[in-house]
Amino acid sequence: MEKFCSRCGASTITQCECGQSIRGRYWITSREIPPYRRPAFCLECGRAFPWTQIAIEAAREYATAVELEADQREFADLIENLVRDNPRTVVSAARVKQLLEKAGPAVSEGFQKILVDVISESVKKAIWH
Repeated sequence: MEKFCSRCGASTITQCECGQSIRGRYWITSREIPPYRRPAFCLECGRAFPWTQIAIEAAREYATAVELEADQREFADLIENLVRDNPRTVVSAARVKQLLEKAGPAVSEGFQKILVDVISESVKKAIWH
């Protein structure tokens, strides 16, 4: 196991602050398995893992920096719903897509880079395809 993340330099963690182990990748050499997708939230306590929390905060900061035409509270709720998979996710994805279409492709690309690792494939498709 790496002591530090090779992508961001943060200390590698194997469990949540509550003590629950983070699910990892299964290594099976005899067959192909889907690529590993790190979880966004703890299965035990429901807290966002550090990488999820950083992405949420970065998306909020970016929205402020690019002056996205949305109320800050509304946008915070939208981002929270994008990283969670629940019925509001679909509604939030549609609203974020509207906001990003108004903001333009450069802003949309910025959000995509920030959120790519913490939102589901279906949300990515709903917003960027």
